[in-house]
Amino acid sequence: MVGTGILSAIPNFSSMIFGWLAAQFCDWLIRTEKMTITNTRKLATFFSVGMPAIMIFGLSFSGCYSILAIFFITSAFALFGATASGGIANLVDLSPNYASVLLGITGFVVNTFGFISPLFVGLMINNNQTIKQWQLVFIITSIIMGIGSFSYQIWGTAKQQPWNNHQSMTSNDNMEIIEIKLKSKRKKLSLDEGTVFLK
Repeated sequence: MVGTGILSAIPNFSSMIFGWLAAQFCDWLIRTEKMTITNTRKLATFFSVGMPAIMIFGLSFSGCYSILAIFFITSAFALFGATASGGIANLVDLSPNYASVLLGITGFVVNTFGFISPLFVGLMINNNQTIKQWQLVFIITSIIMGIGSFSYQIWGTAKQQPWNNHQSMTSNDNMEIIEIKLKSKRKKLSLDEGTVFLK
């Protein structure tokens, strides 16, 4: 029981450590201008998504070798820690004013697939929990992660978006517009009817 608990904790602990190291390294790259913010985010995303895809692909061929499986799983989790310096930090780059909204949208999408994917896995391995079938599950997972990482390397950017500076109209702005409209109506009525309005 104790051994199982330790083995279960190792991937998460390694993710925390690597995530901290990756954050320090990415901050240094940006601070010293060794890399642009966009390229730094792409590097972090490659380590947090692309490299785990390779690890998961390796896991699919680990077979019954438990030590090898633990190595691939731990490595994948550790590398995933860099996501804090990649995709998550990129939300703030794109829109500091609406980063929380972007996080909510991305979180909704991620968590939606988070509970849908086990359903598909259940359908795939139902009454067929063999090494070959689990191998197929891990291969599909690695392909999806690889596509995501590759797409970000091409189209990913840390450039602040124009809609970040969009500001909603304040109550004072509304009052000014209403006042201008009232004045224009009064002038029009004054010209049409010859009436005099108090200022």
